[in-house]
Amino acid sequence: MASISISDVHYQTIARFPGYRFGTDGSIWSQWRAGGGGCRVEDWKRMRGRIMKHSGYLQITIKARQYLAHRLILEAFRGPASFGVEACHENGIRTDNRIDNLRWDTRLNNVRDRDVHGTTARRERHGRAKLSVHQVEEIRTRYAIGNVSYSKLAKE
Repeated sequence: MASISISDVHYQTIARFPGYRFGTDGSIWSQWRAGGGGCRVEDWKRMRGRIMKHSGYLQITIKARQYLAHRLILEAFRGPASFGVEACHENGIRTDNRIDNLRWDTRLNNVRDRDVHGTTARRERHGRAKLSVHQVEEIRTRYAIGNVSYSKLAKE
């Protein structure tokens, strides 16, 4: 991995991706430009990825393959992932790919981070939730008082 520094942003390369560089600010740059039957080298251009609809992570296309930007940034600055580790965001913001915000860690610690950040899909944040926490509390209170049955509450 080669290191380059421009202003306050430092860049690293990954050997398996020649012509690309990865910044400490989470940016990814390319020298490649498609043109007429092949690729040619040009000035560095910042790559614009897309936010994946199902997960909210930034995805970049390199050599006709999709990569998660945070994993590439981590690989450039911390080396490739070892077996059993995941890329984790310190602040829980899935699009914040600054190297200071990323780390390789275990699945268990990544799940604990989601609990701390409040991004775990529980209660009304779960994709299949039909009731809010407030509605559930109201149903339980009404049933506890004893003036309504579960079947009547279900019909409502």
